[in-house]
Amino acid sequence: MEPGKDVSLDEFHEWYGNEHIPLRLESLPEFRSAARYKVTGAVFPTNAVSTSEVKAPGWAAMYTISSNAIFADRAYTRLRDERSAREADIFARIAVVDRRAYRLVYDSDLDARIHSPARHNLRPQTKDEIERESRYVVAHGVETDDAQEYAKWFDEEHAFLLSKVPGWTRSRRFELVDNGVVGHAADKQGRDAKEVPKFLAVHEYTNDQPESTQEYKAACDTEWRARAMGPNGERIVKRERKTMQLFRAYDPISAMQEK
Repeated sequence: MEPGKDVSLDEFHEWYGNEHIPLRLESLPEFRSAARYKVTGAVFPTNAVSTSEVKAPGWAAMYTISSNAIFADRAYTRLRDERSAREADIFARIAVVDRRAYRLVYDSDLDARIHSPARHNLRPQTKDEIERESRYVVAHGVETDDAQEYAKWFDEEHAFLLSKVPGWTRSRRFELVDNGVVGHAADKQGRDAKEVPKFLAVHEYTNDQPESTQEYKAACDTEWRARAMGPNGERIVKRERKTMQLFRAYDPISAMQEK
């Protein structure tokens, strides 16, 4: 999200942290983790139609959810249909809301070469765990002209090599299920949502400078990566990259109270 000039940061943080997130974590056990991040950098194709506010929103929230079916459940839809007057007012003034739902297709936690199986496996991830393991996140959206080659490279080589980077804790790859971009800074024809790449890789670190290490550079400079992405990235159809610093993590209250 990008609050924009019509929503102050104090107002934005107070609403999101004390109303928007608690409504989900306190009543929906499907929400297994929640964390908010400050976006520290963003790279987009130069031909993207998005405005600067849409391209690089200042804030992000990431949730791990046990099933995307919750989005059609009344327990979730009522949060939108019965939103408070304050939330409705903020949504009317906010510059950008870029919402995306993904399906998990690869998780290094389940890769026996890297971790013992089922290190997380969708169990509730606590605030303390997130603060310890996910202080810096790289979110890399990409779509190439050969999805199978990209997936094979990522799952069989890239995640494994990144696991050697000092401070690395986890890599996951997702496939886009649904998304939308709204707000007064968003394109009125809906073109912003169409620019979102089909796949998203999320890499988590305990430090904020993994890119400076030799291990990171080696993971991003292999023959297989060159084949998957093409010379000078010629096989890339869509791309975006964001770096984020942890702002605040939350305990998934309802999920932690499951019996």
